[in-house]
Amino acid sequence: MKLLEIFFRVQPELPGWIQQAAPYRECPAGTPLEPGEEMEFEFENDAGVLMWWTGRLTGARTFNPARYGPHRLRLGAWGSAVARRAAEDFLNAAWLQGNAESPDLLRDLARLTPGDEVNLREEGHAVRERETVLVWTGLSAFHGGPPQAGIPWGDWTEVLRLNLRFLAARAAMESHLGTVLAEEDLPGQDDLPLYRWDIGFRGVERWLG
Repeated sequence: MKLLEIFFRVQPELPGWIQQAAPYRECPAGTPLEPGEEMEFEFENDAGVLMWWTGRLTGARTFNPARYGPHRLRLGAWGSAVARRAAEDFLNAAWLQGNAESPDLLRDLARLTPGDEVNLREEGHAVRERETVLVWTGLSAFHGGPPQAGIPWGDWTEVLRLNLRFLAARAAMESHLGTVLAEEDLPGQDDLPLYRWDIGFRGVERWLG
């Protein structure tokens, strides 16, 4: 098994900037709004009563981090396509995407010793058995089923190493996003960090120096 690609893309349907709103008040649905007040959305509170959450625009704009979607790992493997998909599902789980500022879980996974395991609840389960990491997706490990994938330890650590480098570049990019003042300073598609097996990393040098 090898890592073919790590990528995430600008979502063009989302604005690069959004108008910032200051939370104002929670009120029962149907309450008249004050002048200048703007309704944000409806929801039900814990008692099941329909409420409104209102806000006032501050006039400030902030970048929209949702415009830069979550990244995905694409794997290539010899053998079962089902096992490859299971490994991809596990390695693309939200917890393994990690907080780019502190990807400690990924580092711990790269240091598993034989017999060690990691449980990501509904997102999967992995156990190191000698020089192989056995992977179950979803809750299948708790239903007594066999593992869906077996990943050689060397491949496992290499995938995690490359993903950690990508996350470091992404964290640097997100730090930049926190300081941008103009539309043209927002990273475009060609500025985003990317990994591809045939060319290696692209854009990472910009963010990591």
